[in-house]
Amino acid sequence: MKRASDEELHESLKNLDENLRLKPEHYTRVKERILLESKLLPARKRSYKKPLLSIVATLMILLGFSPMYSTTMASFAAKFLPLEIKPESMEGPPEMVFEIPEIIEQAGYVMGGLGITPNPYTIEIGVQANDDSLKTIDEKLRPLIEEYLNGQGMDQYELAIKEEKVEEDVPVIEDGVMTIYDSANTAAMKVFEEFGYPGIAQIGQYTEKDQSMEIEMPDHIEEAEEIQAAILENLAKQGSPIKEIKLNFYNAEEREKEMRVYTVADDIYRSLAGKSLYTVTGYSVGYTDGIGSVQIKTKLSKNTSQQILTDIESALQTYFSSPKVKQLIGDDQYKIQILIEGEKVLLEYTNQ
Repeated sequence: MKRASDEELHESLKNLDENLRLKPEHYTRVKERILLESKLLPARKRSYKKPLLSIVATLMILLGFSPMYSTTMASFAAKFLPLEIKPESMEGPPEMVFEIPEIIEQAGYVMGGLGITPNPYTIEIGVQANDDSLKTIDEKLRPLIEEYLNGQGMDQYELAIKEEKVEEDVPVIEDGVMTIYDSANTAAMKVFEEFGYPGIAQIGQYTEKDQSMEIEMPDHIEEAEEIQAAILENLAKQGSPIKEIKLNFYNAEEREKEMRVYTVADDIYRSLAGKSLYTVTGYSVGYTDGIGSVQIKTKLSKNTSQQILTDIESALQTYFSSPKVKQLIGDDQYKIQILIEGEKVLLEYTNQ
């Protein structure tokens, strides 16, 4: 919910064009001037013209040198601060998966669930109500969560806070089925390791009707049948009801490439999502002639300013140059496309 001050700020800054965004090479200089105006650096000769002072004052607010903060400020901050694409996906879920529950817990509630949908970019949070009404919960949590999201540079999202009933008798998977899966996983891990393939055992679906369990198997393993028999023998010794092991073969190299391209796509999407400057709606991935293809879908137009495109290209270059990403992708080649409505390519970037 926007406060009156948000509207006033929006009106006072509505004439700031997106071309006023800082180029990375100018960011340090402007920040130094902000610090100077804040008396955080030694004074130098000051000869600022009035228009520059207005912009610097605005940036001081946006960069956090003022206790004032709002969604409108976040929107303008997103337009000024350089874009950064962080290699986070390889490290697990996004930070918000851990930080939003903490915010909710500190407010005295328990989060029941967190869901994110891409178009429109929506963050849906289920909260156990206890004795409070949904209206009370929303009034307490919304400003806290919005402040956190704004701090991440997000200014274009929908936040849905819903009540999640506490159920006394929550249906759970039967203990017997869980035991079957646990025993199968333990047996598969042990056998794969004995044959010299540690860490790649993956169990699949258990079918009670024919008492069979699926095992994912890399197609380059020559001892597949021996491993299959050894797992079944191990399970028989445990008294497992599994009578058959079905092997699902896959190409390990292709699967690893698939995982890497999804990781790259997710990193790029996360960095752009929820920001009005880019208006992303989703992404798709694939391989063409041995090149990983990532298509980021947006609502940008063909008239998007060159500065925005330059910023995205610069952020992609920095991303692919980072040690973490280099270690992840090795010699893989990638083609990144920013699409506008109608699936037309607005920007194409390759890492080679």
